[in-house]
Amino acid sequence: MNKIIRIRRKKRRSPMVLPINKFSEVLSPNSFTSQELTYINFGKHEVNEAAKILWRFFCSKDCWDSFTFTELDHFCEQCNIRIGMALFGLICGWVDDGGFGSLRRPNNCIIQISIDEFAITNVFIRHLTLAQKEAHAARA
Repeated sequence: MNKIIRIRRKKRRSPMVLPINKFSEVLSPNSFTSQELTYINFGKHEVNEAAKILWRFFCSKDCWDSFTFTELDHFCEQCNIRIGMALFGLICGWVDDGGFGSLRRPNNCIIQISIDEFAITNVFIRHLTLAQKEAHAARA
């Protein structure tokens, strides 16, 4: 008789992704400056620019509240920005056309919490705080 042997592989623990809602008392969007966000690093210039647009959107709301595409689209129209640029690389995977053209996994910065409602996650906030730390280290 052949025995079926199951090999247990260690699962890679991915960082926990949590939605940031209006009740969380984390850093407010206005805790960051545009000069600090020049140090933001998502791995591609377009994704960095999308993060800055999204940050400006939340600064206009003055909180990390959930949002709809309609709200974001309205903000983008006021700023003369295409909505696709505001979400590039933050909501789904993207192709890195520099070098080998590899497919990048989504970075879980935006998650869908209902049919028409989305929220940023702690991953997005972590990128902003790392940029802030880099900016302070560069000044020192």
